[in-house]
Amino acid sequence: METIPAEADPKLQERRDRLYDEISDQFKDVSFERLLDIIGELETFEDYCGDHPELFAGLAREAPCFTGGKMMKAVNNIHKIRTANYDCLNKSNEAAATSYFFQLHRKMEDMVDELEPAPASALGEAPTAVPRSPYGLEDHQSTPIPESELKADGVFFYERSAPDMAAVHMVMETKLAPAGSTINKDDLGQIADYVHAIWGAQPTRTFVPVLFAHGAELDLLVFTRDKWYRASLGPLSYRRQDPRERDAKAIRETMVRLWFILTLPPDRFGHFCDATKQPNGLLFTREEDSVMATVEVSSSPRYKGKKAVLKLAWVPVDRLPEGAVYEFLKSKNVGGIPEVFDSGILRKNFLGHRLEYLVLEHCGDPLDVYFHKL
Repeated sequence: METIPAEADPKLQERRDRLYDEISDQFKDVSFERLLDIIGELETFEDYCGDHPELFAGLAREAPCFTGGKMMKAVNNIHKIRTANYDCLNKSNEAAATSYFFQLHRKMEDMVDELEPAPASALGEAPTAVPRSPYGLEDHQSTPIPESELKADGVFFYERSAPDMAAVHMVMETKLAPAGSTINKDDLGQIADYVHAIWGAQPTRTFVPVLFAHGAELDLLVFTRDKWYRASLGPLSYRRQDPRERDAKAIRETMVRLWFILTLPPDRFGHFCDATKQPNGLLFTREEDSVMATVEVSSSPRYKGKKAVLKLAWVPVDRLPEGAVYEFLKSKNVGGIPEVFDSGILRKNFLGHRLEYLVLEHCGDPLDVYFHKL
């Protein structure tokens, strides 16, 4: 909801314009299922839907109608649709949509907490409980996220973490753009600014997700190192005051999709490790194309008795491995090249990039520290 006129903060607007120019043409429009397939969660989602075929069906029938920029009651007695008493009713524009999202999120949390596990199947399989979300939602429309200047409409934080940029899992932004429309320059620049700040505060990111609510619709935006994806989750509210059964089903499907992504832990949705914990090292997730590695956190790390430094690098898959580059320079007798004690690949290919690690000889302070001392 936050809007900042260029004349109020020209540097901020200049930065957002630059970020927009960098990403505006690096865009892919995909289905929600295709996006889940890309990140390896489609099968899990299909199992989740199969285990809970009526999840949020009642809540969907209580959704309001959002049309003409106003949130109103929807009623259809034949299809048992009647809007519940939401605080957002009779509010307008982005304030109405944001208020509805927050109250809906609370209702979804309460409903999941009250649900009993699904009954065991005839084959004797164990009952399946609806997964809970490990994230807390906070309102930052008026107050910046701590340690930043950013005011997102909604921010999902990791539980048991200080609510600052390092603890942001995902942001939610509300605009009035109609369904299927192109995100305009100011809105996309603002969202890209959030994403850029999250990348800067969280080096273990694989991508940054953003929920984009526009009108009655909800989209999921996923920003990688060099491109971004947009997937429609569907409508969260009715578009007419006398909705039909198919409208209620569409809203239920949106709620199911939303809750699914809110239950995915960070090491499966946005990180290559569990960012909610603070162990004494980085624990990399074991997958088919990765290795398990633990890196000790130390102010004076050593590798086999020698001072060393760890380097993590996201590298395009068509580029030489970082370790090979160091070896090539060394073979050409280029001076000042640190010795590579160990190297490997943690992720072979994730959205066109691979994650590599190198344990390098410590050759003194990095340039930024050196110049800071001058």
